[in-house]
Amino acid sequence: MRRAALITIIIFITVVANGQIVATRSPVPQLLIPAAGAQQGAGNTFFRSDITIINYRAADQRVRLQWLPQNLPGAGVGPVDIMINAASGIASEDFVTNIMQQSGLGAIMVTGIDATGAFDPSARCHPSPRPISTAGSFPYGAPGVTCATARTSAS
Repeated sequence: MRRAALITIIIFITVVANGQIVATRSPVPQLLIPAAGAQQGAGNTFFRSDITIINYRAADQRVRLQWLPQNLPGAGVGPVDIMINAASGIASEDFVTNIMQQSGLGAIMVTGIDATGAFDPSARCHPSPRPISTAGSFPYGAPGVTCATARTSAS
């Protein structure tokens, strides 16, 4: 019995050490991608955000993306409304430039909306990190943050 318990603990520690366990959060109708950008760097480098948004639902989902630029009021920046088909998604290696039509650094508010453009409380956004791939890049792999968490953390 002790041996079985010891083996179970060793396997658990090995899995955790290899990063194979992901603590998922409940889906929410609105979340914040806390850091995104399209920014020229030094030495002829360019930093951009590779973002994927997936609709796991069996129904199409409208999503409103609001760019919140760093150190600037975001009130003058119009939202981008997109439709994500059921069991589908959108992806861009330069999300801020290609999807948001913006540049610089900031955050992106992701909100599920209905056909009229109103907030959709039944929308399900999952704040989970994208799998990290190091093939030619240095990924950040940060998860989205629920708006309730962002408000709580700021106080």
